[in-house]
Amino acid sequence: MADHTFHVHRYDPEADDEPEFESYDVPVSDSTSVLDGLFHIQESLGKNLSFRFSCRQGVCGSCCMEINGQARLACQTPVTDLDAKQIRVRPMYNLPIIKDLVVDMEPFFEQYRRVRPYLAPDDLPVPASRLIGKIIGLLAARVPPLDLLEGTARAGGSTQQPPSRTALRSPGRR
Repeated sequence: MADHTFHVHRYDPEADDEPEFESYDVPVSDSTSVLDGLFHIQESLGKNLSFRFSCRQGVCGSCCMEINGQARLACQTPVTDLDAKQIRVRPMYNLPIIKDLVVDMEPFFEQYRRVRPYLAPDDLPVPASRLIGKIIGLLAARVPPLDLLEGTARAGGSTQQPPSRTALRSPGRR
């Protein structure tokens, strides 16, 4: 394991006038991600470093930050891929900073709600409250997922037959 130096943006608006960078030596293996390095700083070096993470699979985007000058997901960025012994980690520059690497996501979600990047039907064939009640009832009865789909299809008053079990399987599974 080789050590890399992480230069991490630190800022606590309740205690600091200006943001500053603190440096930490972090042991790195071939599989160490930037997020792993931040965990090491937080847990082993006794620092109260604040940052966001959630899924650790590159899906949610909550660990997005500026790493060596580029917007990246910390969970999906191996330290060894950065080709540098010095790793500079900053919060995203386009959002207000709450503390350290944590940014205020509300401006993003405000735009998301305004754009509505998803399909929203004008009216559902079944009132949502009835559909949700049916799903909760089926889950409480521990009904297998296929029956949940069948029950949902019937709840809509559809005369269409529910899909067969083989139709629901992915092509690679038998």
